[in-house]
Amino acid sequence: MAGERRGQGIRGRMTIYARGKALASGLGEAVFDRALADPAWLRDRLKEAEQGCARRAARWGILAFERADLHICWTVTSDGTAARSLEKRVLVALKNHTLWNRIK
Repeated sequence: MAGERRGQGIRGRMTIYARGKALASGLGEAVFDRALADPAWLRDRLKEAEQGCARRAARWGILAFERADLHICWTVTSDGTAARSLEKRVLVALKNHTLWNRIK
């Protein structure tokens, strides 16, 4: 997603997601929504609960991210305008592929 970033950058954000601590925001929510729409994934979680191995929400988030098997790529641009322009060109070029990103 194009735009300014604060904090620890992409690595820091991905670490937060991968630890299951961002289930209700941005990428974390998208990953979790897709996992919840997968009957096989849900059956596995239900089986764990029925066997007495109920997990915390953060662990479900981690399992959802593992299921997603995401691969990311990024670059740095000179400014926000260049970043948004690049993002639009990439999205057009990859329009026939399933992407997780969306333009606001």
